[in-house]
Formats: sequence, C-alpha cells, structure tokens
Amino acid sequence: MKYALFWPVVIVLSMLALAIMVVGDFQTPIRTALTLWFLLFCSGMAYARLLSFPSRIAQIVLAVALGITINVAISEILVVGKVWSSDVALGLVMGTTTIGVVLQLLDARRQHARAQIPLESEAQPEQ
Repeated sequence: MKYALFWPVVIVLSMLALAIMVVGDFQTPIRTALTLWFLLFCSGMAYARLLSFPSRIAQIVLAVALGITINVAISEILVVGKVWSSDVALGLVMGTTTIGVVLQLLDARRQHARAQIPLESEAQPEQ
C-alpha cells in the first residue's frame, strides 16, 4: 500500500508546485522544468499506473506517451473550439490528472481490500 501512494503523492505535489508558480507568475527556469515534468510525465503517469505494466520502463514510456496525448487532445479541443488559453489548457490538464490520481487511489484501496479478505477456501470452518 505504501508504494501505491508514492506516485499519487508525487503527482499532486508537482501539480501544486506548478499551480503556485503559475498563479504567482514566477518567471524562473525552475518553472520551465516543473512545467515540462508535469505536462510530459505526471499527466500521463496518472493513467499509466492504472494499466499495471510489469515493467517500470514500459510504464515510464507509456506515461510520456499518454502525457503527450492528453496535452495534444486538450490543446486541439481548445483550438478547434476557438477558446485557446494557456491558463485554461493547464487547468484542464490538471483536472484530468486529478481524475487519474483519484482513480489510482480508488484502485489501490480496492486492491488493499482484496488482499485483506480471505478467500472462501482459506477461511476457517466454524465449529
């Protein structure tokens, strides 16, 4: 259960740090690095972990691919809808990422509950 919480915590902390940098209008190289980290990796990792790949390398590659896909899809929708705004786009990516994190937490809770319930064959017969 501890490892199940690692990535959701990293993603949420990255999202909060980026939100603070954007709202505070900090123009630093750290903001650029944090933006790239969040948009390319965190937004995809929120969903990549739901697919339960056995290989961490495959999961990381999938996270980057999903991150790019999510960002392009949101950008495309905003451009086609003629409502493009970088702040709105970032907000939508953050919202989408939050949904992925919540799904991860629900999945971790479900897996933890499954591990706690003994199977019928393992249950002790009542005497």
